Amino acid sequence: MAVALKLLKQLRAPHTSSTILHRNLSPRLSSIHSATRLFSDSPPLTEPLPAPPPLNPHSPSPSSLNQYELAKFAAVAETWWDSEGPFKPLHMLNPTRLAFIRSTLCRHFGKDPLSPKPFEGLKFIDVGCGGGILSEPLARMGATVTGVDAVEKNINIARVHADLDPVTSRIDYQCTTAEKLVEEQKNFDAVFALEVIEHVADPTEFCKSLSALTVPGGATVVSTINRSMRAYAAAIVAAEYILHWLPKGTHQYSSFLTPEELALILERASISVQEMTGIEYNPLTGRWSLSDDVSVNFIAYGIKTVTSKMSRVTEFPVTARGRLAVLSAHLAAATIEPYELGPALEPHCASAHVPPPGNLRGPLTIVDERTGKRYQVQVSEEGTVKATDLKKITTGKNDKGLKVYDPGYLNTAPVRSSICYIDGDEGILRYRGYPIEELAESSTFLEVAYLLMYGNLPSESQYVDWEFAVSQHSAVPQGILDIIQAIPHDAHPMGVLVSAMSALSVFHPDANPALRGQEIYKSKQVRDKQIARILGKAPTIAAAAYLRLAGRPAVLPANNLSYSENFLYMLDSFDNHCGKYDIWSPSNLIKHFSVRIYRGNRSYKPNPRLARVLDVLFILHAEHEMNCSTAAARHLASSGVDVYTALAGATGALYGPLHGGANEAVLKMLNEIGTVENIPDFIEGVKNRKRKMSGFGHRVYKNYDPRAKVIRKLAEEVFSIVGRDPLIEVAVALEKAALSDEYFVKRKLYPNVDFYSGLIYRAMGFPTEFFPVLFAIPRMAGWLAHWRESLDDPDTKIMRPQQVYTGNWLRHYIPPRERIVTSDADKLSQVSVSNASRRRLAGSGIFENMSGQSQRLNVVPTVTMLGVMKARLVGATRGHALLKKKSDALTVQFRQILKNIVATKESMGDVMKNSSFALTEAKYVAGENIKHIVLENVHNASIKVRSRQENVAGVKLPKFEYFTEGETKNDLTGLARGGQQVQLCRAAYVKAIEVLVELASLQTSFLTLDEAIKTTNRRVNALENVVKPRLENTISYIKGELDELEREDFFRLKKIQGYKKREIERQMAAARNFANEQVAEKLSLKKGISLHSAQNLLSAEKDDDIIF
Repeated sequence: MAVALKLLKQLRAPHTSSTILHRNLSPRLSSIHSATRLFSDSPPLTEPLPAPPPLNPHSPSPSSLNQYELAKFAAVAETWWDSEGPFKPLHMLNPTRLAFIRSTLCRHFGKDPLSPKPFEGLKFIDVGCGGGILSEPLARMGATVTGVDAVEKNINIARVHADLDPVTSRIDYQCTTAEKLVEEQKNFDAVFALEVIEHVADPTEFCKSLSALTVPGGATVVSTINRSMRAYAAAIVAAEYILHWLPKGTHQYSSFLTPEELALILERASISVQEMTGIEYNPLTGRWSLSDDVSVNFIAYGIKTVTSKMSRVTEFPVTARGRLAVLSAHLAAATIEPYELGPALEPHCASAHVPPPGNLRGPLTIVDERTGKRYQVQVSEEGTVKATDLKKITTGKNDKGLKVYDPGYLNTAPVRSSICYIDGDEGILRYRGYPIEELAESSTFLEVAYLLMYGNLPSESQYVDWEFAVSQHSAVPQGILDIIQAIPHDAHPMGVLVSAMSALSVFHPDANPALRGQEIYKSKQVRDKQIARILGKAPTIAAAAYLRLAGRPAVLPANNLSYSENFLYMLDSFDNHCGKYDIWSPSNLIKHFSVRIYRGNRSYKPNPRLARVLDVLFILHAEHEMNCSTAAARHLASSGVDVYTALAGATGALYGPLHGGANEAVLKMLNEIGTVENIPDFIEGVKNRKRKMSGFGHRVYKNYDPRAKVIRKLAEEVFSIVGRDPLIEVAVALEKAALSDEYFVKRKLYPNVDFYSGLIYRAMGFPTEFFPVLFAIPRMAGWLAHWRESLDDPDTKIMRPQQVYTGNWLRHYIPPRERIVTSDADKLSQVSVSNASRRRLAGSGIFENMSGQSQRLNVVPTVTMLGVMKARLVGATRGHALLKKKSDALTVQFRQILKNIVATKESMGDVMKNSSFALTEAKYVAGENIKHIVLENVHNASIKVRSRQENVAGVKLPKFEYFTEGETKNDLTGLARGGQQVQLCRAAYVKAIEVLVELASLQTSFLTLDEAIKTTNRRVNALENVVKPRLENTISYIKGELDELEREDFFRLKKIQGYKKREIERQMAAARNFANEQVAEKLSLKKGISLHSAQNLLSAEKDDDIIF
């Protein structure tokens, strides 16, 4: 140890004072550094960074080095092993990182995690090892460790510390870089780069070097900081600019990486991310732990794979998992190899023999029989005439020119396009000249999307960049997910998709011409970014809508999968993710109902055959010329609106049942037919116009829809995986009957793309209301291609169609009293009033009748009554408070029961699936004896249900619980007649009954509690809005009346006082006059009257009636 300290002094002698300063900082500053370390592994600095040290002439090439970061670490190199120094957070974090590494790598290499040396015989490399904090524990676990770092002082410190232990002294520390080791062709079983990637100059090249250092099938572990607002607020805004804990520029927000970006970078480096976990710090306990929260720190584990750039299917076999419950029998233990759809499709292109139409340019002469005039208009080479050329055909002064009346645009071409070609008579559909049959056979959806967008199929490098750009934008803003969560869970998924697409405009104002100017879309970079954004976010939004329909939170996309695989992953990985931990634990139960988005189970891989089928369906639905939704998109885009609003309008057009709901109508029709035997009657009903046949005929195609041929092949492929749907037999027989009937052949009614697509979606487990969404996802590519084309079209003008006016020609205003109703055609119809509206109106009437005197009680205004009313008000206030508390308690219990119902219903699906499968298995084994074995040999019920009551805030909730009495009689033994399968079937149904009893108990309590809450709330509202206001008004009335009585008594007494005073003055005046008269007459006072006493007669006596 003394040697180590001596070497440290020699390495950092000029900066000894700095070291002392670090160790003598106040505890407050240490805690600040620890908190800041949550967002960056850079050692905290309390002074400006020094200049970068000069490079060793023998040091590695600085191609991927960041000199600023090198200087930062060199400045504090001597503190690596100071557990209370700048690297204290790393020392605290290290056990958590090692636990993750031990768990994942032992599983990866098949090692025993309980062994003291689980990694014995494996070669590891720690890139950016620093002082060896991670390298030494790995060496103690038996691995042969190589530690590399670009800072020579870090390597010296690591070597000195490693020499203190014979086990760690074998670590091979090198001052070099990953790129240099790649040149030396070094390979390792596992590569670690923890808290390093955010400090390199080029993360992509750095990850390529990590991949090159990893042997095929080896493991790579990377940890870093998320580029999130939480990290930005704490590490940059607060720490550097507000609190000034760190120098400005210590952290670079742009160097942080999101989990999606890291996964994409690793994917491009042929590292498939298998698991990604967050690391969080609890300031109360001072401990780090693994968590689902990846908003700040996270760690990822990946495998070095070899990936096909087109199919994106790894060379490692994946365990197939069906999308449906019925797939268990087919795919339970199967290993599925990548599926190629080519052999299932006809290689022959039926449209190859059709020649191009040729040049149709020339003059067209029109003779107007009304006037005898001749007009000449020019026909273009495509066989069109300008509608404005017809305006010159007129009959006179009042004629504004000839217009074309074309309801539904049956023969009107508002645009010129090179994207899609359709020949309805020949049954031809081509994307940019490529037959749809060839693209469905050989291409992928993203490749077709590139073709539609840019006119040509991409090269290999272009495809990789294109796929990366789309997947990079697959995550959606949290605000969009909040909007989806705010929508009712039973809302139609298309309504959710329309709302989310429209909301994207608000979250991306940088692409709004109304805010940034009309010239913004002239930038190719801006246009391409919006295209990648929408194509990337569309499946994520659709998956969130699907999961919202199921009452589940959204799942983060997995960008290492193909476009269709990622979509299926977001739909299905939720179940696997929930199965990894105990959902019934209190913490996980809270997360289950509070987390707005899940990471999903990164180890889950969708069935590649079903993913390929979905990819082909996406290709078939990607584009179809100027249909209703595409016309809506171009119509909106012509006004200069942003692309998100234009596509939201197109999605709304697709929402219409005449456009996007045809395949759902086909399923309803096939269900109504039921069996093949009913088809003749149905055909006759169609001929007699009593029934409607869905899925036949098309506005454009007068021949067999080329997409329908492909989809029929796909249907057979899907049914070979999930089992044959009984309705497919009905569909095939109906198609055969229609194509052989002269009625349909004569009218050219052939199956269209919707005839079989609904059956495929149903077989894959999608609900019928989700079918239009599966239509909208791929059609986004066609809408975007038309939007992009319209921006470059010089003929693009704001769309303003003409109309044919058929109304009144001229009328003059008449006052209302003089108007006469001549027709009921425009009369406002009577709006039906719902029962809820009647209730509210009745309530309003009651409150109106309570105006005036009825707002208070009719009482006599006395002091006694005032006391009574005050006592009643106190009682009403207390009652209101108690009822309010009761309502709150019942509401909490109500929400908990609702959550339990949701969880029970989610588990009920799996239970019912297992029961159905067990019954099918028992029927298969027992054969014809199943009825005798199961039904006739069971005489007593094995499960009984009893009820009890639970008191919740004074409300007695009924509860049901099951119990068993004795044993179920069972005469079946052995395995010869399927006894084991029957027992398993019984056990499965016992579990199903238990879940049903639990669900019945919860739903009964739910209804009882709901009624109790309504009753309690009515009482609360009555006390709050009626009783208390009435008592308060009554008290105010009594107080006012009593005050008025007091004022009347006051004025009455005042009046009496004035009267008495005036009477006294009159008597005094009379006495004076009398005395003066007596004196003047010189009369004696023998009568005993004294003049003095007469003057004081009134004032000398006290009068009790005078109060003042």
